[in-house]
Amino acid sequence: MRKLIYIVCLFSVFLIFCCCGRTTVFDECRTIERVGWHKDSVCTFLVEVADTVNFHRVEVIIRNSANYPNQNLWLFIDKTNPDGTTKKDTVQCFLADEYGRWTGSGVGSIFSNSFIYQDSLVYSQLGVYGYTIQQGMRYDYLEGINSVGLCVTKVSRGEK
Repeated sequence: MRKLIYIVCLFSVFLIFCCCGRTTVFDECRTIERVGWHKDSVCTFLVEVADTVNFHRVEVIIRNSANYPNQNLWLFIDKTNPDGTTKKDTVQCFLADEYGRWTGSGVGSIFSNSFIYQDSLVYSQLGVYGYTIQQGMRYDYLEGINSVGLCVTKVSRGEK
């Protein structure tokens, strides 16, 4: 019994140390239509930023099904600051390895991947930042992408 209490206490301390370094600031997901992600369809996320001192990590979350036809996914990501300035990026995400095995975590035929978009980011302005994500795969309708999400967490200095 003592050994069980010791293990539970040790596990609890481990969880506290692992979870204390991050605070979720924003976490939302957009469901993609069943017919596919249209090349002109944009997923928009509005992030309220109230901290210009601490580091933040911005991650893109992609959920795909096993019928996704490619190994990778190109994304066009725009970030608009509260003052209206915009930064445009093109990001490549690998959803499968070189052998065609899906990466990320999965249940059944659905797989979820998290890709770091910006790490150790210190926001320069208070206010609402707009993020838009658009598929850049040149398909009129890209099949196999179930949802696209954005997660912003506050991280401790030097955390990886």
